[in-house]
Amino acid sequence: MSINMLQENENKPQSCSEAKRKSKGKSCLGAIAIFVFVTIALSMIATCDENVSSSESEETVAEVPAKINSNDGSKWEESESIDQMTDTKNVWKTIMSDNEFDFDFPYQGGSSLKITVRYMQKYGTDVILTITNGQLLPSEYNVSQRISVRFDDDEPIKFHTKHPSDGSTETLFIQNASKFINRAKTAKSIKIQVPVFQEGNPIFTFEIAEPLTWDY
Repeated sequence: MSINMLQENENKPQSCSEAKRKSKGKSCLGAIAIFVFVTIALSMIATCDENVSSSESEETVAEVPAKINSNDGSKWEESESIDQMTDTKNVWKTIMSDNEFDFDFPYQGGSSLKITVRYMQKYGTDVILTITNGQLLPSEYNVSQRISVRFDDDEPIKFHTKHPSDGSTETLFIQNASKFINRAKTAKSIKIQVPVFQEGNPIFTFEIAEPLTWDY
């Protein structure tokens, strides 16, 4: 009799509570599987978006529209000082670009380029480029990073550059300063294409009312 009862219990259908527990277990497993799938899918989409955004930024960074600078950058401005140790005169002539570029963080807010022609007895004559916001790349370690300078409608000229001895990355010294100065003495338009860290090779323009005068 007991054996028959055991067999009947084994063959007896599952109770409602047991069926519910199994059903809930299957539902939980299904929900977890869906959650994992959705998480992986969203992660893959985000990665693709970042890659596309990065690629588009690298391709278009050098084509950021230039903004016209409201400052009067059409005249060479002169300043002088006297070296107290030698009583010799130091002379600077500077001009700002007519345009500026909006670079990415942390150099947003407008970046212009300044040309400085400088004479100091202890250093001689130099031509210096300074960016107001950003980092300029020299060609002393990479010849492909030479700057291109176009005077008026003439063909562009390549110039080698280097950072100053203090390592300032916003400044470049142009090699063969005498060649640049001789051309600037007759130019009423100067365009300089210079490599900027992570910003490509923007072109800064200088429309000049009167060419550079320089007797040093």
